[in-house]
Amino acid sequence: MRAAIVESPKPPMTTALRRSDLSDALVFVREAGQAPDSHAFRRHVLEQLPRLVPTTMISYNDISPEGDPLLLLDPRDAWTEQREGSTATSPRRSPRPATATGW
Repeated sequence: MRAAIVESPKPPMTTALRRSDLSDALVFVREAGQAPDSHAFRRHVLEQLPRLVPTTMISYNDISPEGDPLLLLDPRDAWTEQREGSTATSPRRSPRPATATGW
């Protein structure tokens, strides 16, 4: 006896993005694009993203032009041993979270 797996078609998305949410997202992207340097860009993303998408933790991951990993967490204590073991890293260095004030 063989069992067949039949996937149901996914229902259409019934929720719509409110005009105000779209406007807020576009403002966020525009302001991020106007950042004069990577430090200002990171600061904008880490400070403004929670206003756009409510969350309890933010993780910003980047790699420098030299190949050095950067990991910023807010709150700082979001870094756990479990995350340490599951984080894919550069073969040269393991990223360590920077303090939120170091944005």
